Formats: sequence, structure tokens, C-alpha cells
Amino acid sequence: MILTTESLTVTLSRRYPISFAPDGNPIVHVGTDTVDVLSHDADFLWKNVRGNIEGMPPEQVAPLTCRAGDSIIVAKSGAPHVDRKPYHDAPCKAELDRLPSVLELPPETVRTLLPYLERLFGGFCGEVRDGWGTETITPAFQNPGYGSYFSSSVSLGLVLLSSTIPQTAKRVLAERMTQWGLDIAGAFYDRRVNTSNGGHMQGRKALVILAGHLLGIDDMANPDTRNPHWQETIGYETLERPWWFAGRPPADAGRWWHVWHPFGYGTGWFVTKPPREWTQDRVDGNGNTIRGQRFYLSYMNQVLGGQVGTALAMRLMGLQREMGSAFIGAIAQWMEGPPAAAVEELRALGMTWPWGTDYTVGPGAGVCADAWRSVGGMVLP
Repeated sequence: MILTTESLTVTLSRRYPISFAPDGNPIVHVGTDTVDVLSHDADFLWKNVRGNIEGMPPEQVAPLTCRAGDSIIVAKSGAPHVDRKPYHDAPCKAELDRLPSVLELPPETVRTLLPYLERLFGGFCGEVRDGWGTETITPAFQNPGYGSYFSSSVSLGLVLLSSTIPQTAKRVLAERMTQWGLDIAGAFYDRRVNTSNGGHMQGRKALVILAGHLLGIDDMANPDTRNPHWQETIGYETLERPWWFAGRPPADAGRWWHVWHPFGYGTGWFVTKPPREWTQDRVDGNGNTIRGQRFYLSYMNQVLGGQVGTALAMRLMGLQREMGSAFIGAIAQWMEGPPAAAVEELRALGMTWPWGTDYTVGPGAGVCADAWRSVGGMVLP
């Protein structure tokens, strides 16, 4: 029996009943039997089937047997570079005393957001694949797979956990967000490279840090010790040269040293040059649109605005270094906004962005930005 989806082919030892997920991927029903996977062609895995991200060695998969009761075949062997030692081998209990109690939120905001977020974080969140369409593949739409949806939900949750509402009111949300950090930790501790353009990876690191912080698991509270390739780690940088307007009046413009790399390391350096030099979209000889640097920055409101509450909460918890100082600095810049002359320079070239705002999918628009301002903003790191 041979199953083929896109460029993935799995050869089984005999015929088995199958059904198809909404996206067309086949699901093998093992029942009380066992399935022998004889071979597979995994050339397409790095794109959207399992997640061998660029830069990582390809998995070599030997024939394997799926036990009775399994329903989805995953052709994968243990990678030699994965450290399989347990991260923690003692009972854990979330210590809510480690959460800050600083942010004053309007009662109506709490009444609206708390049950919404408790439901959102209520299911299992194990990552079973990479790619932009995660939420359409994971069983029962178990998590919001799109990066800005995911990260803005985490951002809102962290603001509530950092608020002055009673610990008893925080407990359910804290435990569910902690569980999500545990659910996804394995998928990101396998040392895959998480590309920095937002997408499905964005916002995961904060959950793993939260889980480690509340459970007292040091390796999880500082996950870069196991995997330095998180989106929020490699996607941001503190430069030796600041943004193009630094050094002009006002004097504090020189603080703009942090950049977001939209599509991999180095792709954000162009902000050190005048905006008139930033590339624009173009159409190649085959009619394909090639996106320019101006388009890249159009996602700042999602990528940076979607993590305003996360940056705030991490600083309130004393976890700025673990989350990434360049990451938090880039969000602080977004919330401050450039000086008026720089904003006008961008506007004259058709580039306008909602500086100083947050981004969310669903309820809660403005909550994280208001919380940021309620404590006087933050000094840029």
C-alpha cells in the first residue's frame, strides 16, 4: 500500500483502511492490527509535513512498526543530535507566587478576557507539524497556528497573569498556559531552526519560559541553553549601527539599536539606511511578485504589536534576558515610535504604521498597549 500526499510517499506492508483529513492528508486506521512502514520519501518534510527546518540534518528513517490503536503514521526515528535526558524528574507544581501582581485592569476587561483565554488554552497544544497552516492540521483545531494569532493570545494571557486580580482567579489560566509550554517544549527542544518571519513559530518561546519559571525548571525558564534557534532569539538583533535617523534631533533618537529580521538573519539591516533606499515590490519575468523591504516592515504591527504584553510581562517577571533583550528592545521601540521627523519621512514614501499599538485576533484590542502605558512604558534596553 502506498500513500502519497504532495511530495511525501509512505509505503506500508499491506492495505489498511484510510480516511482523509479536511486538507487531503491521509489518516491510516490501524485498529487492532499493526502497521509496518517499509519506506518513505520525505523530501518535502522541511516545507510543511513534519518540520525538518532548513539548516538541520535530514532524518534517516528505518522501517518501523506502529502499534495497535495508533491512527496517524509519523515516519521518524530518533535524531542523533537530540538530547533525550529528562528535563525534570521530580513532582512539579505551578508556583503562582512567582507571578507579578502589578497591572491594574478594568473589571470588564477581566470578565471578558479571562473566560475567553481559559477556553482558548484549554486543549492540548502539542506541535505535530511546522508551517503556516498548523491550525488546519492539528486535531480539532487544537491551537491557533498562525503566529500573530498565537503570540497575541499568549501576550494577552501574560498580561492577565501579571495583573492585580487574585491568585485564585489566575490559577486556571496559569495552569493551562503552563501546560501549553510543556506540550510544545519537545517540538522546539529538538534544535530545529525557527525562521524569524513570524508565522507558526512566533510566541512559543514565551510559553516554555513561563512553564519553566512557574515550575522551577531552570532549563525551560532559560530555553536558549537547549535550543538557541528560537524565532524570538535569532529574529532580533542589537546592532552596532542604529536606525537611519539616529544621531539627529531629538537626542534620544540614538536609542534605536534593535532590529527585527523579517526573513532570516540580516534581513532587517536595511533600516540603518534611509527609507528612500528600501526596496519595493517587483514582478519578475515569470509574473511572480517579489516582495521588497518596505513590504517586510508592513508586518511590524502583527509581529511586534502582537507581543507587547509578552515583552511587558517578561520584564515584570525579571526574565528579560531569557526572553531576549533585542526582542524586548524592538517592541519597546515599536511602542515609543520614531521621532516626528522620521515618521513624516516614512509617510512621504507611503509607509504608515500604527506605532504604539498592540495587535490581537479576537477580543482584547488595546489591552496590552494600555497595560504598557499604565506602568509608564519602559526604558529601552
